[in-house]
Amino acid sequence: MFAFLKKKEPKKSKELGLDEKKHLRCKYKNKKKCPKDCDSCCFSVKLRGDIMMRVQAYDSAAELYEEAVSMEPDYADAWLELGNASTFRGNHVRALEAYEEALDIDERFGEALYGRAVALKNLGRLEDALTAADDVLEYYDYDPCHGLKAELHRLMAAAKQREKEERKQEENNRLLMRMMRKAAERHYIGDRLPFVPEITKAADVFIPECFIRLTGKKSYTLEAVKAAAVCCFYGGAGVAGLWRNRWKDFSAEGISRGLFEPKGFACMDEYACTLLGLEFESLAGQELRRFAKEMSSIAMNSIMAQVGAVKMDDRQLEVLVRDSMRDIYVVGAGIGLARFTGEHSGAL
Repeated sequence: MFAFLKKKEPKKSKELGLDEKKHLRCKYKNKKKCPKDCDSCCFSVKLRGDIMMRVQAYDSAAELYEEAVSMEPDYADAWLELGNASTFRGNHVRALEAYEEALDIDERFGEALYGRAVALKNLGRLEDALTAADDVLEYYDYDPCHGLKAELHRLMAAAKQREKEERKQEENNRLLMRMMRKAAERHYIGDRLPFVPEITKAADVFIPECFIRLTGKKSYTLEAVKAAAVCCFYGGAGVAGLWRNRWKDFSAEGISRGLFEPKGFACMDEYACTLLGLEFESLAGQELRRFAKEMSSIAMNSIMAQVGAVKMDDRQLEVLVRDSMRDIYVVGAGIGLARFTGEHSGAL
């Protein structure tokens, strides 16, 4: 009702400003009265720095600005230009220090406020940079600063996504390393996991086909994943056996003909042992079956831990399961290859 009585907020300037009273200016407005002692004059030294900046001689410019602020520590404009020169030189730490010095003299020094935000961004301190950008916008409606804020939000989102992916990759690597250690303890492999790109690539075909044969579709129920984990272990070992026998077709149809069909999918584990030259009911075969179940338990525990830690949609769960199954497959394939290359201690 009485809105017209409310005091209007002053309109912010689109240009960066400063508090003129806090900035040093040469007192010799009349050039005839100037003592012309340029070497000891901070204004003359800064002017030479400005000339160096114009010709992109940033190292020389920075040296001159350093000299100017050493002569007169309260010279805000020289601190600003030192920050700018340091930015061009890639010395973002010194740039930030210089902008901070300028702001200690004039807290509303727009160019120094904006420079500080840019320096913090360049140093990777994104949250601090966002706060510094807000400090600029508190005094000035500066369009480049709005753009900087948008860029910072994009960078922060990308950094968060990278961190999430790194955590996931770290967990995946932990799973693979844990299974490799177990395989080495059982003397199934030596100090490394044998690797053949063609066999590893076949995992992209084998894993979805395995789920389809188990459930009729790519279903990631608890029971399906448990069963698939054991299948993927034998699948890796079996594909390694096919590769050893010079099998060429690692398409879905080729793997079906070579691994699933000879004794039927339900007996694929038995046939994988045959490809490895093992009797399924022998002591070595029984030990391998126990090891396959142990690998399945390790993978399931890893999957459940990650699902419990982070809320996942169906797509994220699918990726997690697929990556875990790939690790089991790779270990099975490595054990098979170790048997053929002799890179184990004879447990098989």
